[in-house]
Amino acid sequence: MRKMTWNARKNWIVFFYAILICSIIFSIIFSNLNNTKINLRGEAESAQQALIAQMSQNIDLRLSHIERYLSALGERAELAFYFSGQSSSDETIWQLKEDIDTLMKSDNSIESVYFYSNKMQTIVSENGLASLNTFHDTQWLSDAETLSKKREIWTTPRTVNNFRYAETMSVVSLIKTFPLITTPDKIDGYIVININADLLNEIVRSSLPGTESSFLILNMKNEVLFKSQNYFTYDEEKVIEAISNTENTNNFLDNNGTSMLVQYLSATATDWKIVSVTPYTNMASRIDISRNYNIVLGIAVSLFMIITILLSSKWMYAPIDRFMHLIIKNIEKNDNHKISDFEELGDMFLYMAAQQKDLHSQLTHNLPYIKYQMMSDIISGKAVSYEALHPQFSLMKVNLLPANYIILLSDLDDKDIIDVKAPGEDLDVYIASLYNKAEELVNQENKGFSVQLPNQMCVTLMSFEEDNPQSNSVKAIEVAELLSTFMREYYGITITTAIGEYYNDFSEIIKSYQDALNLIKYKSIMGNNSIITMDDVQIRTEIDMQKISLLADKTVRAFESLNQSKTFSLLTEVFEEAKQSCLPSDVIIQIGMQIVRNCMIIYNGQELELNNEHYQNIHISLNQLDTVDEIKDFIGHILAEMLQEMEEKKTVKSSDDLIIKIVEYVDESYSEYNMSLNLLADKFGLSVPYLSKIFKAYTKKTFTDYLIEIRIKKASEMLTSTNKKVNEISEEVGYPNPSSFIRIFKKYHYMTPIDYRNRHRFKEE
Repeated sequence: MRKMTWNARKNWIVFFYAILICSIIFSIIFSNLNNTKINLRGEAESAQQALIAQMSQNIDLRLSHIERYLSALGERAELAFYFSGQSSSDETIWQLKEDIDTLMKSDNSIESVYFYSNKMQTIVSENGLASLNTFHDTQWLSDAETLSKKREIWTTPRTVNNFRYAETMSVVSLIKTFPLITTPDKIDGYIVININADLLNEIVRSSLPGTESSFLILNMKNEVLFKSQNYFTYDEEKVIEAISNTENTNNFLDNNGTSMLVQYLSATATDWKIVSVTPYTNMASRIDISRNYNIVLGIAVSLFMIITILLSSKWMYAPIDRFMHLIIKNIEKNDNHKISDFEELGDMFLYMAAQQKDLHSQLTHNLPYIKYQMMSDIISGKAVSYEALHPQFSLMKVNLLPANYIILLSDLDDKDIIDVKAPGEDLDVYIASLYNKAEELVNQENKGFSVQLPNQMCVTLMSFEEDNPQSNSVKAIEVAELLSTFMREYYGITITTAIGEYYNDFSEIIKSYQDALNLIKYKSIMGNNSIITMDDVQIRTEIDMQKISLLADKTVRAFESLNQSKTFSLLTEVFEEAKQSCLPSDVIIQIGMQIVRNCMIIYNGQELELNNEHYQNIHISLNQLDTVDEIKDFIGHILAEMLQEMEEKKTVKSSDDLIIKIVEYVDESYSEYNMSLNLLADKFGLSVPYLSKIFKAYTKKTFTDYLIEIRIKKASEMLTSTNKKVNEISEEVGYPNPSSFIRIFKKYHYMTPIDYRNRHRFKEE
């Protein structure tokens, strides 16, 4: 058999490898098409979810300051007077109009604001006071009357008259009860904020540039508040029914034979749902483009490889050797050396290696932020799959198991006094030590990681090998105890840690975080340096708010009757009942504010005014307190000061005759050397501070100044009208020690008693 020549053999080898390379290239391309389809679909879902999240964030940012302003507004005495029916004077209405103007100027999305009083059946708006029967807009009232356990509600869009521009306008309304914390039978009225629906449309459009999706905004009843321009036809009712019957935020629905992606996200500041509807054809077009690109690329690369192999077979080995040599000797490369195609490819490899090193350095620097972003996605429910995040774990030095999770939420106690304990130290230094130590403790026997949250708390995610709820919960408590001991011993700082419930599935981590977030609110009840679990907090299924409200009303009535002991006894009952009901700290603060506000109405009615600037920001001060007892003591201090002022004013009214007798006694008994406030207080049965106060109010002088003045006056008369010696006069006016008398006399007349006698006698002669 004739042997194949070397050229023929070489050609067959070249042909074989060309076909092999092409086959491999196309196999890789077509095997990745399915993965590409899946990835693009996931990217489309994530991108759309991000758009919805951005829209929700923009709406929350736009509306959150309205909530803050309302909380501050709810503390205004004028508003309480109006809602309670105590005042509808021109001054009160003018002040309320000023508050409405301020609120409307703070945000151009606010079309109008109403204050409606149930007792007076009147409405205050930017146009002033009007009766309910004559007011131009009462459609919202039917929605307001449905408020029971909820303290606020958003209405569906409606049309109102805009008197500023002489036109009608579409609005949605936020309706809140007044007081903010109350029972259905204690509602004094409603605050109505009308939001311009067109401006809401602008928020949506600004959040979604260039998108072809359609969007809906639904209220808690799944009623449509807003819908964007439709770029395609779809069944709106079908979409609403789909999201109402499932908790899945990503759904594919049939739309006349084609698929559409329906996604939604609940807004934080409201009960709204932001719904996105996207036709699947948009994603399919991207997949087709990607497929065509890969096929064309595969053909181009295959042709290039075939041509390259055919043209370079003669010089195959030498360039390969040179290329390998270049890789090994890359640092020592001669810059003047003539570079071939293979050498240029080697340079590319070197450049990529340098880039990889630089990226690794950047990753190390930004690792804390990246870990925070991952934790944020997990605890917010954006990341629902362990498999999707697993490739990133090793890159970010995160150890996490695929099941069995518990969230720990740790908060530094007494943040306001940490600067006193360690001057110059940044609070973030302690928080960094906290989450680093938490991560170290977790990974000693289990797996997990820890990051700092924007609210200066530390969140720790623990994962366990075995599915044992009881044992794993005990391990979480042990980590919390060790962490608390570490911060106390090394920094002298205590922490409070809330431990969420145990969950198996990765997608349920958000539930454990919500558990911990709710439990940390009970720090005010459990106290500092606590570890709080669900077993520690016995949450009632029905909180007896009516009982608490009744006790609060009794406290105010006791305050009005000036019964101090009964006021503080009832105040203690209010907060003990709040403790037993396991109310969150924000609700407890609102209860306290309601008591203070009602007592201040009574106090101001006595024509008195608190003189301490600290009390002008009571709500801010209360939010800085950690425990229920601190909140109770703070409010008790405020009530005690007001009660004292009211009691003293009452007493002063009946003390005119008494102070006249006291002054007459001083005028007659000034010569007694032991004359003092203590002596007078004992003689007339008064306290020294109170006697001092009413004496000054009557004489416009302090007791000491008054006594010195009358003694020096009597002494001056005797010096000019008698020949008595100075020491005799001194004793007669109440100064047994002549030296003291002379010193006081000089201070009063700027001369000695002898000089005074000589000067005034000389003038008389």
